[in-house]
Amino acid sequence: MIPRSNRCTLCALLVANVLFAAGCADSVSPAPKEQAAEVAPDQSQKSLRHEDLDAILWVQTSGEYNAITRQTYRLAELTLKDALADPNWTASLEQQSLVDSGEVKLADLKPAVILDVDETVLNNSRFQVGLIESETEYTRDGWKAFVTRKESTAVAGAVDFVNACRDAGVKVIFLTNREHEVEGSTVENLVSVGLMKEADPDAVFSKYEKEDWKSDKITRRTELASKYRLLLLVGDDLHDFASTGHHPSSEKRREMVDSHPQRWGQKWIVLPNPNYGGWEQSLQDWNNLSSPETKLEQKRSHLQN
Repeated sequence: MIPRSNRCTLCALLVANVLFAAGCADSVSPAPKEQAAEVAPDQSQKSLRHEDLDAILWVQTSGEYNAITRQTYRLAELTLKDALADPNWTASLEQQSLVDSGEVKLADLKPAVILDVDETVLNNSRFQVGLIESETEYTRDGWKAFVTRKESTAVAGAVDFVNACRDAGVKVIFLTNREHEVEGSTVENLVSVGLMKEADPDAVFSKYEKEDWKSDKITRRTELASKYRLLLLVGDDLHDFASTGHHPSSEKRREMVDSHPQRWGQKWIVLPNPNYGGWEQSLQDWNNLSSPETKLEQKRSHLQN
């Protein structure tokens, strides 16, 4: 566990990193319109590009991504000590409702943290690379085949955080939208990368494990809220923290973030995922059946200049 005296230093570093990144972004001058017109690629050049290439290379090769995930889990470890020390602390909105109604007493519950799996503790970038190399899009069968191969690696910082939780007597729960039929492979993968000491299927709450355990994680969080005091929620998508409603627009998703300003970086810990997620789905009206051309046009329409 990290001493409390180091927290101010870490927080200052976090702020400095953000300011530095913002300064770098502002220091690059946009090309004049005339110049942009001269170098604009024609349609044949566009076809040589792949939408996910820069994002996946950033995840796989950049020191910055590695640093951000380590930094994020270090912040989570700092926060864990505060959460354990405060008997009224809960990270779950669902649990807070149960407490307010008198249905749950936090003092009666053992502490736990909830972590998403994909792009939170397991890095699936090899799956994305396969899509790029085969020039195909995501399919349910293709994803399941990847999961059963157990090729995912641990996100940097995740194993250290999980070990810190267990050393502190905190139950680690993996709440995932991987489907229940591949839960065995998921557990084996978690064990192989050190996120589980030994196979523990009861620590994994998969989609469709029960009839009402669907993509929205509210039902599963509510069930867990009656069994454990939920100290932290860790994930890469907004639905890992609270409901965003059915097929929310990008505006609605940002409103959800703004409505809980004190939770981010304290009770809710979010990791970066530039490859996919609700943020991308909201830009294409949650329609996965559209043609690639239509999806691209929909995304481009959201550019701000």
